[in-house]
Amino acid sequence: MRKTIIIRDDHELLCRDNDTMLTDDILGVAGENNATILDFAVPERINDTDVSEFEMVAVFSGTYGSFKKIVENNTLSLTSDLTQSKYLDVSIQFVKDDEVKWESFKKHFYFADGNDDSGINVID
Repeated sequence: MRKTIIIRDDHELLCRDNDTMLTDDILGVAGENNATILDFAVPERINDTDVSEFEMVAVFSGTYGSFKKIVENNTLSLTSDLTQSKYLDVSIQFVKDDEVKWESFKKHFYFADGNDDSGINVID
């Protein structure tokens, strides 16, 4: 499953699935591993600087702690350490020289209950 997270200039995050804006903000199934891929639509510039000059970091906070994941090529797979919570708060940071230069507002996402809680990708 692929979801697109749109990063807006006004610091808001929006979620899209197959060209439809999502209102329920469900990212995937709880406990899955690498079954959901997030594609990020990023602005061309951050603080008047080309976005390619920054490292993009996704910050996840949930029941089981906080995690930072580097986003490479505007894509990130959701691993089981992230999907074990029923919900996640997500924000995106753009970092340069080990300093956060821009950060989105947090967005609250949910995971649907799954019948298989083993953490194994049931799609493979």
